[in-house]
Amino acid sequence: MKKVFLSAILVTAMIFSFIACTKKESQGVAQRGEQKTGGFSVAMSNGYFGNTWRAQHMQIFEERAREYQEMGIISEFFTANTNADITEQLNQIHAFLNQGVDAILINPASPVAMLPVVNRALQMGVLVVFVDSAGPFPGTYAVFGDNVSWQRVQAVWLAEQLKGKGDVVEIAGVPGAPASILREGENRRVFAEHYPGMRIVSQVHGRWSPTEAQALMTTILASNINFDAILTQDIMAEGIFRAYENAGRTPPTMTGDFIKSFFTRWAEMPNLNTMGISYPPGISRSALDITIKLLQGRKFREGVLQPHVDDPNLINTIYIDSPYVVTKEANQNAIWMQGLVGTKSISLAEALEILADLPESAALDGWLSDEVVESLFE
Repeated sequence: MKKVFLSAILVTAMIFSFIACTKKESQGVAQRGEQKTGGFSVAMSNGYFGNTWRAQHMQIFEERAREYQEMGIISEFFTANTNADITEQLNQIHAFLNQGVDAILINPASPVAMLPVVNRALQMGVLVVFVDSAGPFPGTYAVFGDNVSWQRVQAVWLAEQLKGKGDVVEIAGVPGAPASILREGENRRVFAEHYPGMRIVSQVHGRWSPTEAQALMTTILASNINFDAILTQDIMAEGIFRAYENAGRTPPTMTGDFIKSFFTRWAEMPNLNTMGISYPPGISRSALDITIKLLQGRKFREGVLQPHVDDPNLINTIYIDSPYVVTKEANQNAIWMQGLVGTKSISLAEALEILADLPESAALDGWLSDEVVESLFE
């Protein structure tokens, strides 16, 4: 697959990249009637609101939407959150459609369950853009973080720390959530194909919640399961830390997080062997910028859209790379950095410097620059 790298702006010292491949754009993407340059009504439906990442995700969207309001490009915008309640999210989106919005951005609690509202929106001529997770629905667009490469970095890093042999506890995300499914699958693929001496001896789902991760880790520690390392996903590392503290034990080699408070704790534990890779909440801003261009009648350049992760015949997706991999000492040439485009290896000290003036709950974040967004279109 041919890839084209587009440089991204430095936003709060965080660099993003865009990767595109040269496959033909799918047919059937919704076409709008008379075009206009402003006065749009836009809604954002977020299907899970159980952690600080989602809060930052929505805050950034709202901040950008207000900027568009001030410019007259958006006349009004609406947001709604649920806590993985599919019925509530469907009802919210139907309400947005009843209000006559021009576009709906959806981060779904369950992508497949969105089919009824997607069909209704498309029949009404409403633009539908999925953010970070999507079913393979013709007529829609999707803006994803690259969950596969994101998780590959962590699985390879962990295997390398154990010299390719060890027993692992996996603390995954929300059961059935597409991002978690992709990440869990990549862990198994990496181990099976490249590190057959690595075994996942226990898997639990922490639902991207530090509190739930702490409770699960406490149970695992009490169960006398033998393991060498912990492979976790974002947001949950500090819950794991607390479980170990309460048990009077020291955490083993483990993957980590990309929140400032995690980096702060890590700096206080000099013997801890861990790492972090940022997953950007600001993808919501990038998705909104792309949505506005589409509402204004702009068309993607040939080769910009990529195959949907669940349907390679549907060419409707934009993937956004992670900006940073954080290890104790930066190593751009490390094996876990191979194959990445535009992702920078930085040290723990550099990550703390970037986040110095931000609250402890802040994630390493950023978004595609105006120039990069513009470059996606004819």
